[in-house]
Amino acid sequence: MSRRKKFGPQDILEDGKKQYYLSDQHSMSSWIFSQATNVHSKAFAAAIANSGTNITVMQWTTLSLLLSSPGSMSLTEIAKFLPIEIHSVSALVEKLEIRGLIKRIRSKSDRRVVNIYLTEAGFNVLKKIIPFTYSFTMNATGSLSKSQLVALDKIMRIIRDNDLKMLKIDPKQEDEVLNRLAEMTSESTHSTKK
Repeated sequence: MSRRKKFGPQDILEDGKKQYYLSDQHSMSSWIFSQATNVHSKAFAAAIANSGTNITVMQWTTLSLLLSSPGSMSLTEIAKFLPIEIHSVSALVEKLEIRGLIKRIRSKSDRRVVNIYLTEAGFNVLKKIIPFTYSFTMNATGSLSKSQLVALDKIMRIIRDNDLKMLKIDPKQEDEVLNRLAEMTSESTHSTKK
C-alpha cells in the first residue's frame, strides 16, 4: 500500500512560474481560505436576506441542523456547530421559538435538558430559502468545471473533517445535515422544472 508523501515546511514547491517554500504557501493558503470564507459568508447572508423569510444565516444553520436530526437536539449540541457562545445560541433559539419555527420540550428523563425540535413552519421556511441558496451556489461556482467542483467538494470535506476532529465533533453528524439539505434542494429544483 503506497502512502502519500507528507511535505514539510522546508520542502520547495513549484507552480510552473516560481518556487516557494511550503511554509510560505501554508501561510498564503490560510489567508486566502480565511478571506474566501468571510466574503462567501457575507454574500451568503445577503442571499438569505433576499429570501423574504426574515431569517439570518445563524437561524438558517440552526433550522438546518434540526432538519438533519433524527428527533431533536439540545442547546449544547447545536452550539457545537455554530461560531457563537451557548448563551447566544439560547437567544437565537428563543427567537425561532417565538416565530413558531422550533419548539422546546423539556426531557422527561432529565428535567435539566431541553430538547429542540423543528416545526412544520420551520421546515416550510427552509423549503422557501432553498431556491435562494441554490441560486447563490450556482452564481458562486458557475465558472468551475464539473471536475473542479468535484475536487473542491473533496478538498472542502477534508478541511472540514480535520477541523471538526480538532473540535472533537464527529464529521458524520455534519454529513447528515448535508444529505438532508441535498435532498430538499433536489426536490425543490426538480419539482420547479416539471
